[in-house]
Amino acid sequence: MGSYWALLTAFANGFVDFEAGSEAKLYSPVLISWLISFVSAISFLSLRLLGHSIRLDPADYIYGIPIGLLLAFGNIAYLKALASGPIGLISAVGGISVIIPVLYDTFIGKALSLSGGSGVSMILAAVYLIAMHTNGSAITGRIQPIVLILASLAAMAFGVSDIFFKLGNPSNGFGLLLLIQLVECFLFSLILGARRIGIRMQRRHLLLILPLGLVNMLGWLAYSAAVTKGYIDIASALAYCSPVFTLLLAHFCIGEVLSRKEMIAFCMIIAGAWLVA
Repeated sequence: MGSYWALLTAFANGFVDFEAGSEAKLYSPVLISWLISFVSAISFLSLRLLGHSIRLDPADYIYGIPIGLLLAFGNIAYLKALASGPIGLISAVGGISVIIPVLYDTFIGKALSLSGGSGVSMILAAVYLIAMHTNGSAITGRIQPIVLILASLAAMAFGVSDIFFKLGNPSNGFGLLLLIQLVECFLFSLILGARRIGIRMQRRHLLLILPLGLVNMLGWLAYSAAVTKGYIDIASALAYCSPVFTLLLAHFCIGEVLSRKEMIAFCMIIAGAWLVA
């Protein structure tokens, strides 16, 4: 049952990445991130009013606040990258976040397994394949270096937040996730206020973005359910497959097509994430 919860997480993440990335091509990534986090926080609070208990331990604050800050930074960088490049491929680059927990485990003395080492190598080779030049011209002229840098920085933020989530109290998922959403929403609000960004958005786009907050909340709850049932490794592995859903949505909804080499790089990243996780 835990794998089904984890698969739901992957689908929710993939859907949110696709829709938010599409809207980020038209509107400020900060505004979109704020709307999603705001609706997510309200949704969590609504569950609280329906009787869902909230319990926060000291460890939740120690790790939850940094997670919220990291995810806020990562989401802005990630949406900026999605807005400037092919959504399917950029979402796969975000999958390199799986390397960060592996590096942390190696740092604290855990031996790197053969599958983990192979996965890391595949991911790094895939990113290099995306960034390299052939005969003086880029494999894909659609990805600028700054876009790849933004996607990589976002992946690093996601990876570190994953470490903190596991170091915290993942069994207390509801309280921790609510705290994370509130921290994100607060930080986005500060940025919007400092930059004087108002909600200037067509109604049809607003109606598309607002439900993403609910989907985001459901994805987090599914991940928490998988972790609580003892399937944290399965949940992590399947969560890194969310770019598959993003790519499919981008292909069928907006006609995005990857070149052969881009598709090879995409598959390498997904396969590498599976091996590592």
